[in-house]
Amino acid sequence: MKEKDVISMLEDAMDLERDVLDPMDILEDMPEWDSLSKLSFLTIVKEKAGRTISVNDVATFVVVQDAVDYFKD
Repeated sequence: MKEKDVISMLEDAMDLERDVLDPMDILEDMPEWDSLSKLSFLTIVKEKAGRTISVNDVATFVVVQDAVDYFKD
């Protein structure tokens, strides 16, 4: 999966505008990255990418790049 696609899914989950997130942004420092956005991310990934990701996997994401790396083909 392309970097921009993963970042777009994160932005959707956090209700952010497009092209706001940078790969080195620290997710836990962002107030938008709360429990609801994490659950939303799980749902968006399932709908848009057809993949299932666990809450435990999402909990390991420190920076945006961690999510990008998780979905590398």
